[in-house]
Amino acid sequence: MCIRDSYNASRSNHTNFSDYFSQISDDSTNWINIVNGDGESLLPFSQEAFVTNITNWTGTTDSNWNLASNWDNGIPSSSSSVVIPNVTISPIINAGIGIEVGNLTIDSGEFLTLNANSSLTISGLLSTNDGLSMKSGSSLIVNGASNGNITYNRNLETSNWYLISSPVIGQDVDDFVATEYLQQNLPNIALGTTYNTTDDTWNYYQNGTSNLDTFTEGIGYSVNLDGTSGDISFTGTINTNDESIPLTTSGNGFNLIGNPYPSYANSASILTASTDAVSYTHLTLPTTPY
Repeated sequence: MCIRDSYNASRSNHTNFSDYFSQISDDSTNWINIVNGDGESLLPFSQEAFVTNITNWTGTTDSNWNLASNWDNGIPSSSSSVVIPNVTISPIINAGIGIEVGNLTIDSGEFLTLNANSSLTISGLLSTNDGLSMKSGSSLIVNGASNGNITYNRNLETSNWYLISSPVIGQDVDDFVATEYLQQNLPNIALGTTYNTTDDTWNYYQNGTSNLDTFTEGIGYSVNLDGTSGDISFTGTINTNDESIPLTTSGNGFNLIGNPYPSYANSASILTASTDAVSYTHLTLPTTPY
């Protein structure tokens, strides 16, 4: 097979791969096997998904994503390029609903909320101006590129310690402590930043500075709210890389790792990808979710 050229422009409004045939090759005999297939995993296309229609959120009726009257061109499907402009009523993907779209753009000032136990899969591009909010138990998968921040909210109950990790990149630790209502036993604040495997103790955030900058991808932390139950929030960009986390066997050898993605992670894949099948002295967290 000979590749004569590549096509890196928009895929919008083309129904299938063969629509690009005349634009990427001048010799059909070299492409017949690809054209009869999907072409998606073989060629250097842009990361924009094939989309057959563009639909804009209007919010005419209410906040329900799955209601045709809230869209100007029908409820989005996996082949849709979706735009959510800044309108009065913002969309919500309700619990138990799984949504698949081609591309998604959320304009500045607008918000999309994923309720608990909902999911959103984007096969192409996600572009958001800090306008995508996720509740505990929701899932977001972006197979293409992602631009802008998302916010993931984890629900905690009062008077309990919880093990957490950041599902995004770039959440500042000092900003996190300043925003959340954490228990205090000064100079310690109830955010365990480092677990010591040699003696099974924690180092806690000290009042005024963490010396951590941002939360580290794939590393677990402990946290305890002060007084009331509620959400803690992580804001940052989506992690699109595999994370490789070195483990220690000192002391009892307990290591705290966490999911660095805003989607469920396949624990079997994590263990399979690790370099030591017996002691797991090195863990690799793959980006491929369920």
